[in-house]
Amino acid sequence: MGEAIYKEIKDYLVTGFDKKEHEEVHTITDFFKIEIEKFELLIDFTENDISEKLIDLFVKNKKNVISGTTGHNPLFIRRMEELSKFNETVFIHKENFAKGFNNFKKMTNYLDKYESKEIIESHHISKIDSPSGSALVLADIIKLDYSKIKSFRTPDLRPLHMIMVTDKNEKIILIHEILDKSAFKEGFLEIFKEIVGDIDA
Repeated sequence: MGEAIYKEIKDYLVTGFDKKEHEEVHTITDFFKIEIEKFELLIDFTENDISEKLIDLFVKNKKNVISGTTGHNPLFIRRMEELSKFNETVFIHKENFAKGFNNFKKMTNYLDKYESKEIIESHHISKIDSPSGSALVLADIIKLDYSKIKSFRTPDLRPLHMIMVTDKNEKIILIHEILDKSAFKEGFLEIFKEIVGDIDA
C-alpha cells in the first residue's frame, strides 16, 4: 500500500524512511538522523518495531501522525492518542483504511451476546501478520479470544473478513471483502487531504 500512496502524494514534499536508498524519493536510512523539526506529518506503513519508534518520536515532538501499521500494543496506541490530544496534534491509527470497514465494524457491535461466535479472515500470502490487525479489532468487539480466529494466506486471495454468530434458532453472517485494493488508498487519501488542509490553513 505504501507505494500506491506515494504515487498519490509525491507532489508534496516527501521524505521516505527505509532500510535502503530510493532514487525516486529522498530517503532516510538511519533513525537517529531524522531531523524532526523539518517535518509536519508522519505517514506510517512500516513494520511494528520501527513503527513504534517513529510514532513515539513524532508524537512527542508535537507532529501529526497517520498510521496503518498493525500489531501495536493497544496501550501504546492509547498513550499516543492521549499525548496527541494534549499536544493538540492529529494522531490517526487505523487497522484498515477502507471506508466500508468502518461500517462493518459498527454492525459487529450487536453481535457480542451470541452463544457461538467465529471470525474467518483471508489475505494474500505476502501479508506478514496473522491474524490480521482488522480481525483482532473485530475479535475485541465481539469478545472472541484471538486464538479462535481462523486465518488463511494463499497467493490469490483478496482481503476478506467474515463474522459468523449463532444461537439455538438463528445464524448471522457478516462479510467485508475488498474487491479492489484502491479501497484502502481512497480511504487514506480522504484523511490525508483533510489533515494537510488543516496544516496549510
